[in-house]
Amino acid sequence: MERKPAHRWIHVSALLITASFCAYWQWQTPLPNKAVLFLAGIAIVLTFYDPNRIYNVLYLALVVWLMFTENRAINKDHSDTVAKDEGRREEQNAKFQGIADELSQSISDNRTQFDVTMKKSDALANASKRNLDLTRYSLNQITGSDQFCYLEPVLQVSQNQWQMAFINSGKFPLLFCHVIVHRHYDADEGLRLAQTPEGRATLMSATEKMFGPLPPGKHGFASDLVLETDKNYDIEIYTWNGQFAEKLFINSDFGKKHVPLSFLQVNGGPRWGVVYHSP
Repeated sequence: MERKPAHRWIHVSALLITASFCAYWQWQTPLPNKAVLFLAGIAIVLTFYDPNRIYNVLYLALVVWLMFTENRAINKDHSDTVAKDEGRREEQNAKFQGIADELSQSISDNRTQFDVTMKKSDALANASKRNLDLTRYSLNQITGSDQFCYLEPVLQVSQNQWQMAFINSGKFPLLFCHVIVHRHYDADEGLRLAQTPEGRATLMSATEKMFGPLPPGKHGFASDLVLETDKNYDIEIYTWNGQFAEKLFINSDFGKKHVPLSFLQVNGGPRWGVVYHSP
């Protein structure tokens, strides 16, 4: 049986170009999806031009290299986004602090002007303090302070599926809760999926939802989002004042003795610590 030509020049060119970009990206981290673009290019070359065994090994090495490069790009983009959000929050806090400082100065001036009448001065100071507290309370009502939202299963829609609800964590309303849900795969399963274009698409897929406003007091609303049991999920959470991350697992053995419905943990805050977990 006659063997198809190896198209050596095409494979050598593809390997050299891809390896050059991978080497360059070791020092200059690319934007997200740049490495995925090269993965797609490799898939096209492999589809139309049959490589020999040596080229297969080289292509596999480049695919793994591109996966690690894309992971670094995603992590860097995430870090840049967090830094921008923190800078924006600090700028907003500085503006709010300026308003509070102006109010405090106005209180001080009024006290100086009414030193002769202490009773009136005290009454004015108390009134100003109440206004300042009200201002801060109003700002918290608008921004939601440092609260967050999280996803929690509320209704079983089939044997292995649960409808999710958006839950508010604190005593102030949240104007919106923006979540991006990713399926979490272990290393072995991730490498297996990365071998095919369909698997890579599965690895990169995510479900995005936005809900709000959410009422205070750990209340929320059911959504049209449905997740499966016995699977791990990584959830990005965005609110007015911050970014959080939730890890969620829904237990199919719920109802048995000492078996909770779900395990969830939310991380956030300046030090990115655990801010909520259940159980």
